[in-house]
Amino acid sequence: MTDIYFILKKLRFGRIDAMVESQMVDNYLWKKIGENEEHLIAGPAIGDAKYIYLAANLNFPENLTEKIRKAMIKVRKNGRLEKILNSWQ
Repeated sequence: MTDIYFILKKLRFGRIDAMVESQMVDNYLWKKIGENEEHLIAGPAIGDAKYIYLAANLNFPENLTEKIRKAMIKVRKNGRLEKILNSWQ
């Protein structure tokens, strides 16, 4: 069993509050571990990208949140995000 399955199990049993992944991947993995997709709650999309989500617990550092936000703006502006998203289609 890989690390992602341990993370999903921890999420399912309340050991962690959230994880960051695309909704498509989350749904696939959630089903793969035998869980009902209806029990998986996705956070809001970040900007125009349809499948990029970020969720964290209440103690997540605000400075790190800001760094992530700025990085997302940068990769959107320079076209890198579009290239990444297109590579998955």
